[in-house]
Amino acid sequence: MSQGPPLDLYELLPAVHRARDAELGEPLRAFLQLISAQTNLLKRDIDGLWDDFFVETCADWVLPYLGDLVANSPLEEKRRRRADVAKTIYFRRRKGRLPILEEIARDITGCSARAVAFFELLGWNQNVNHLRLEQPPEITDTDPDPVAFNRVATAHIRNAAAMEEIGGAFDATAHTIDVRKFTPREGWYNLRNIGLFLWRLQACPLRRIAPRRGEGCNQFPEFVWYTFNPLGIVAPLFNAPQPETEEFSVSEHRHVPEPIPVVANVKKYYPRALRVTRAGKDVDEKLVRFAPMETWKTFWKADSAAADQDPQLVLIDVSKGTLAVKRPEHGEELPDLRVSFHHGFSSDVGGGAYRRPGFQTSADLVITVGKQRGQFRTLGMALRHWQSQMDSTPKKKKGLIRILDSATYLEKDIFIRSRDGELTIQAEQGERPHIVPLAHEAKHDEFPWKTERLAICSCDSRFALTISGLLIEGGIELRGHLRALSLQHSTLMPSPWLDDKQVQHFISLLARDIPGTKDERLPTDESIEINSCIVGGLRLRDDMDAVHIQNSIVDGLLLPAREITVKQALAKRQANSPKAEEGDQKADQLDPKAQAAIAGLAEGKFAPPLRIEGSTVFGGVVVQELTLASQTIFADHLELKRQDVGCARFCCLPEKSKLRLRRYRCVLSDDATAPVFTSQQYGDPGYAQLALDCPAEISSGEMGAFGQLKTTQAARDLRRRLEEYLPCGMQAELIYVS
Repeated sequence: MSQGPPLDLYELLPAVHRARDAELGEPLRAFLQLISAQTNLLKRDIDGLWDDFFVETCADWVLPYLGDLVANSPLEEKRRRRADVAKTIYFRRRKGRLPILEEIARDITGCSARAVAFFELLGWNQNVNHLRLEQPPEITDTDPDPVAFNRVATAHIRNAAAMEEIGGAFDATAHTIDVRKFTPREGWYNLRNIGLFLWRLQACPLRRIAPRRGEGCNQFPEFVWYTFNPLGIVAPLFNAPQPETEEFSVSEHRHVPEPIPVVANVKKYYPRALRVTRAGKDVDEKLVRFAPMETWKTFWKADSAAADQDPQLVLIDVSKGTLAVKRPEHGEELPDLRVSFHHGFSSDVGGGAYRRPGFQTSADLVITVGKQRGQFRTLGMALRHWQSQMDSTPKKKKGLIRILDSATYLEKDIFIRSRDGELTIQAEQGERPHIVPLAHEAKHDEFPWKTERLAICSCDSRFALTISGLLIEGGIELRGHLRALSLQHSTLMPSPWLDDKQVQHFISLLARDIPGTKDERLPTDESIEINSCIVGGLRLRDDMDAVHIQNSIVDGLLLPAREITVKQALAKRQANSPKAEEGDQKADQLDPKAQAAIAGLAEGKFAPPLRIEGSTVFGGVVVQELTLASQTIFADHLELKRQDVGCARFCCLPEKSKLRLRRYRCVLSDDATAPVFTSQQYGDPGYAQLALDCPAEISSGEMGAFGQLKTTQAARDLRRRLEEYLPCGMQAELIYVS
């Protein structure tokens, strides 16, 4: 709304009256200030009335009334009502066209979309007076000109790209008629059918990341291979979608966030969607080849002449997110590589290069970490500088450490010894630094301990720590007491931990006491807050006040990259599938019950009271009480010490836990109604995303970490809009690609 300057009636008075009023102690100013306050309220209301004439500036409550003037029925999803009302006349003037159906789908669902008229894909005998010609889906380097071909019932089997697209959103091959009922999975190719393909995943950019060297490099004497993911996870690379600029054209490959095809043309995606930097210089596209990882060895030998001529040749497997460079000669160092790429994910959860709310810019002491001159080279050096400054200047209560890039920081000594005050460690907007704590010794007074985590030692219950936008490999270990620990938009990869019975756990956050110490000022509100994060198991002291988790994924079976085979074996066993071929022996040594998502420090111990909203929990939850659970999916058992307090609303609860907790519209999951996910493996694009065949009781409730996307509501709104804008006699169906 309009925000004009406030009125000050006293300043409108002649100077002679203001001077006389000042001599009397300014009683007139005090009186006119009261009148000015009421005048500004009236002015603000009048300005708002003018704003309410326009859909771009009106208040939210006015939108249904403006929509009623153009016969627009309001959407269920309030966040997209303004754009829907604003474009109503624009859409109606162009109704019935495929590009408009795509734009409506994008505006309502927030997903990339492509509209396909399936009757155009039917094969029939052509009329020589009305030839139906279509471009092939891919144009090769050897044949750059668009070549039209007749749409006949014979498939072009020599066109590898066309064969790859069969049955997808960009299929250009003719089909016979399908008279089955039109559903998202069958009955597509008929005269009345229009399909709207939707991409639920989004392409998330990462810039100037240090790739991780792959394991088993010695078996390839010709080259050294890396993974684009700094954690060593194998995952496909995604296209960077471009905005559509032509009003009357449908979406193409370059417009949607999809995995890059294995047979793709390098020029179409490099360097737009991914880029490799070597020794500070971008690798030219002529030195980049897309090839499956299985063919690298053969490919390199077949292209040995080019490899010898161009030692900077780079092979990329876009389906696995890996790359290979020529192995350096004896005595030479490995090349300094940096990669920029896009990976797929459902939403802005966990550490990522997206804009985060609540970004902090000022503090009593601001310290920067980066690779430029005048910046601290590691987070450990910045923490030691903050510690010395806080000790020497007690008045500086608030500290801020900003990490300015997405580099990987190997930290040999990363230790926080707290004092009274606040400390925020945050990544710069658009960056995702990767923190790797190496094995080091943390020490408090005379009590040392070894750890491979970010160590926090606090005996001052007035200290508060906030971590935002980081990827921490190994997790966090908290010793002692503090006022608050807040994790915002971060990812904590776990590391192994042995409990008192020598049972191995993979833990992302470990909170316990310091032996031999006692804090006389134990806090009454010591708490842990986790917001929009991806974390592994939590092992917490039972004397903490509370744990608050919101819009996050807590994965008790989340494992480091080197333990992926263990996770896969456990997942298969939990799904009652056949015995895994790889990693079974190792999985037998790992007790799934020990991998609870949230629990106390020892068997029989309960974690602090839990408040959880809009989250997904893989693994068991063992807490003292469930203060509030809202729109959360508990995929495994739930054990409460006190069941007579707290409540759960709009949640998926395991029926086998037999809870007496107060419930409101909750789903009790059993074998028939258990939640189904696209993937439960961290690093996969569909990680923690509800699958398309998930029971409707769960998917329609907008539960889980991605419930804020309101996918089901958006689908209902879109179907209602399509009834108005479809061509006469046609029917449409929503087909989710990802």
